[in-house]
Amino acid sequence: LRYTRRQQSSEWLIRDARLGAGRAPVAEGVDATDDEWVRPLRPARCRWRVGADVTVHLGDDGRAHWGGIERCGSIWACPVCASVIRAQRADDIQKAVEGWQAQGGGLVFVTLTIRHKRTDALSVGLDAVIRGFQKLQSGAPWGRFKGRFGVRGVIRSTEVTLGENGWHPHAHALFFVDRPLSEADLTAWSSLMYGRWAGIVTRLGARLPSQLRGIDVRAADADGKVVGQYLAKLQDEGHSSQRYGIGQEMTRFDFKSGRGHSMTPFELLDYTSRQDDNDDEAARHLWVEYVHATRGRRAVTWSRGLRELCRVETPELTDEEIIEATEAAPMVFTVPGQVYDSIKNSPDLLAYVLELVERGDMDKAIRWCGGSRPDELVDTETGQVQPVAEIPTTTYRLKVSPPQVDESPRLTRARLALGLSPRGAA
Repeated sequence: LRYTRRQQSSEWLIRDARLGAGRAPVAEGVDATDDEWVRPLRPARCRWRVGADVTVHLGDDGRAHWGGIERCGSIWACPVCASVIRAQRADDIQKAVEGWQAQGGGLVFVTLTIRHKRTDALSVGLDAVIRGFQKLQSGAPWGRFKGRFGVRGVIRSTEVTLGENGWHPHAHALFFVDRPLSEADLTAWSSLMYGRWAGIVTRLGARLPSQLRGIDVRAADADGKVVGQYLAKLQDEGHSSQRYGIGQEMTRFDFKSGRGHSMTPFELLDYTSRQDDNDDEAARHLWVEYVHATRGRRAVTWSRGLRELCRVETPELTDEEIIEATEAAPMVFTVPGQVYDSIKNSPDLLAYVLELVERGDMDKAIRWCGGSRPDELVDTETGQVQPVAEIPTTTYRLKVSPPQVDESPRLTRARLALGLSPRGAA
């Protein structure tokens, strides 16, 4: 699903770039040496080859991925990169929750929203939410608020959904307080914070949020969970009373689905030309608007010193560093660049090859994508050459290019697979 969504996103963003450059919406067989070539936004280029060959890697966690390709590192606009980044963010938040509760501290989970209409631009509402939260934590009123409730730090994550009334940007905030708060404390918290929030976002150009829907305040329990009846639910959960880890609630935007008549931006990518053409065109415009509006914005932020306060020992990484860390997994085989170029726009096949690798069927994976195993690798730092079977590391590169093989049977099998899902192909 992630690979298919990424492919749809790429096609729409390339179309947007071509239209913006005064080109025809679609051009077949265009490359960087062609006058018709345009440079789309980075999420559209995620999966493009960056070297002569492409590699397949298998990590200690049993997860496989492609290497030697461009990775956009977008936590907002790439279904593939977002899953990697958000998983790490969720893990970091969960460690902070556990570390803080082990010290006897309390946690308050707050959702802040704005009123919106279908005609409202996402960029305006998103800017009001992000800047509004920054202003909420400033000045003498914030100092008094922190002192009253014992606030020691906060993690903020921003999400966007789409419903009957248009774009719905909102912020989830996890406040770390000195002690667990009572119901009376939470009621007072909600009243005080709503009054300030409403004044700030309206001054920033957003519509006045209602007190009923503008703020939701909940306490975490002793297990670091929060009842998420108000929040968008994870796709694989079926009951509103289900409790989730706070780290997942705050960050795993990539595998949530909308509630009722709402949807997440990634679900826009499930519309294709096989459905109603008007729906397809509307989804494309909305997706492009979403990508442009979220570009360059931080999805998750921590207050200064909070990691140390919660005794989180893992270093803080940027989105790009999290993606780069996945490249440290051992390389298991290579694929000639020309062969990869012929299958890079086939999400089913790309995912199926990785699934075969994760199942341990390496030979079949190699046959499906025209790959080959190198006999020797050379250390990029020392120059020492060793047999590949003795080197479970990726500080090595190919000593020589893979032997040339007859690619036609493999390419034939690849083309036959393009219309199949990974499980169907299996």
